[in-house]
Amino acid sequence: MKLIACLLIIALCSYIGRLLAKRAAQRLEFFREYQNAIISLSDRIAGTNLELCKALESSCGNSLRAFFRDCSNMLKESPQSRFSSIWKHCFEKIKPTSLTIEDLKTVYSGGEAIEALCMNPCEKQADIYIKRISGYLDGLETEKQKKCRIYNTTGVLAGLLIALLMI
Repeated sequence: MKLIACLLIIALCSYIGRLLAKRAAQRLEFFREYQNAIISLSDRIAGTNLELCKALESSCGNSLRAFFRDCSNMLKESPQSRFSSIWKHCFEKIKPTSLTIEDLKTVYSGGEAIEALCMNPCEKQADIYIKRISGYLDGLETEKQKKCRIYNTTGVLAGLLIALLMI
């Protein structure tokens, strides 16, 4: 009976480790999609000179579609509002649970970057925030690799330790 309980504990701890590793992977995947959406949005604003509402409606990924539509609708309803506050308010509605405080600051600064891009629609202005996101994404990739290994290993080792204590 103890052997079955020990195996269940090891499996459960390993599963918890995998869930934490999956959360790190979801965080990375979100930022990849976010980067693609920002690149598309910047291209539409700086490259084709679309107004911000139309650019927001046309440039979005699957999970960010509702976020961009909310931003566009709020901008249409209150065009005098600062876009950075609209951006932050709309993102708080969909805020993914896997993001950290630093991640949220990076996303919130996207509203300021888009606002600055609308004031000065040139390629150089668009590249500033895109380079920042690219650097942040590179850091997330290395962090994800480290954390996934740590979470998976820690889950198994914690399960083995608890099973050893049970015996």
